[in-house]
Amino acid sequence: MITILYRYRWLYGLILFLILLLFAFAFDLQPQEKFLTDKKEALH
Repeated sequence: MITILYRYRWLYGLILFLILLLFAFAFDLQPQEKFLTDKKEALH
């Protein structure tokens, strides 16, 4: 069992990388201006 997990450790890294990429892409699709205005309102 451990040997199987060890053998496919690169696959888990790849999946984790893809998930992070997906989150970054989804966040990037949101309107940047709205995010900035919300941040300014929060500061004031």
